[in-house]
Amino acid sequence: MKEVSIKGYNLDRFLNNILSIGIKPRKIKRIDYDELLIEISDKDYKNLLEKKFASCYNISILKSRSKLSTLFSIIKRFGLVAGVALIAIVMFVSSNKLDQITINVNGENTGEIKSKTEQLLKDYDVVVGKPIKVSYRDLENLLVAKLEDSARVLVKKNGNELIIDITQLVEKPELEHSNIVSAFDGKITEIKHSSGVLKVNIGEGVVKGQVLIESGYTGDFFAEARGEIYAKVAISGTAVGSTKTDTVRRTGRVTTVTAFEIFGRQIGLKNDCDFKDIYSSYEIEKEEIFVAKNMILPIKLIKYHVYELESMQTEISEEILIEDLKIKAYNIAKQSFPSGASEGDVIYNVFKDNECYKVVCNIETEISIGERS
Repeated sequence: MKEVSIKGYNLDRFLNNILSIGIKPRKIKRIDYDELLIEISDKDYKNLLEKKFASCYNISILKSRSKLSTLFSIIKRFGLVAGVALIAIVMFVSSNKLDQITINVNGENTGEIKSKTEQLLKDYDVVVGKPIKVSYRDLENLLVAKLEDSARVLVKKNGNELIIDITQLVEKPELEHSNIVSAFDGKITEIKHSSGVLKVNIGEGVVKGQVLIESGYTGDFFAEARGEIYAKVAISGTAVGSTKTDTVRRTGRVTTVTAFEIFGRQIGLKNDCDFKDIYSSYEIEKEEIFVAKNMILPIKLIKYHVYELESMQTEISEEILIEDLKIKAYNIAKQSFPSGASEGDVIYNVFKDNECYKVVCNIETEISIGERS
């Protein structure tokens, strides 16, 4: 193999001539407009010198390599390629060995699913320290077939870490055929409708039990009643009272009646009617005393303290009564107040019937009023 310098004019015609006679240079390098470097074989060089057109050019040999040196060069290149290939094979084998296996389970009973997955991986010889012998897609299909609660299995690799993501199967709930009705009286302020037949509009007044969203068929498809209906409602509480109140109190007179009890039977007192002979209106307090606690017979002394009662009437002012009833009505309304609802205006309505008063407390709020019927 020779590297030859060609000097002269019209070098393009020179190249056309050598190509037409079968001389094919391995390399061609244009140095200047009148100088050209080509690399050709020894045979092509001899053929070139025999042609008449070559006499018009100054042809000189710059480098010459023997066939043996060329062979050595090829061998060196082959050794380099073989070394690179060997290193690549070693790196490929080592990179396929697993250093870590991570199993992520989304759903319930994650511990049980993870343990079952680990056992299945051992059965398929997918363990730390060994390369994976099955494809990721085949491994996904095998795990899905064996894990009954899994809806999706994704197998991926991050470096030498094998990551398995398992999403458990979620059963589709049955459609509700019931309607959504109002749990309160109120005025609708907002509608969040998902499905079903909407029966009300914003600004419309509704009463308790009225259908807000109805389950039913829309064409050939069944639409379950779903959504939220918000409304301004009044949570009510009522308290009733009178300016005049009849009360009963003890007069201070008391009489004690005694009797004995043996084996659950009383001796010395016939019945409770005996107390009516003492006072027409009375209150009793009972006292038991063991008189033979450590003896064979369980004898108890029973004392009935009979207190005389008398009726009396108290009267309070209208203002004090109404204020007291307002507090009671408000507390009753708060007991029925929805958890988490914000309290708005508080309105009291007072009704009078002779000496009897009724106070109604309305606490305004805005809440979701829908409930399943």
